[in-house]
Amino acid sequence: MDKKEKQHPFLEAMDKYTLTRTDFEINFKKVLNFVVKLKEKNQSEFTALNKSISDLSEKLKGDNTSNLSSLMSSLQNTSKKELFK
Repeated sequence: MDKKEKQHPFLEAMDKYTLTRTDFEINFKKVLNFVVKLKEKNQSEFTALNKSISDLSEKLKGDNTSNLSSLMSSLQNTSKKELFK
């Protein structure tokens, strides 16, 4: 048995798993489509997250302003009561 005959079963096995250019292109397009869809999904989710953070920030500012106003009013009322005793 010469060297070529010994390699033949290995070459046959490799041929079964060889990826053709067409197969590669088809599968690569699938990967690219998946990545593009994932990017679009992430962008929309980050946009929604950013909006939520902005909304909560505005609510927090409003709550703090309201709390500060209430505190100032209470402090003024208390100080007036104490001054005019």
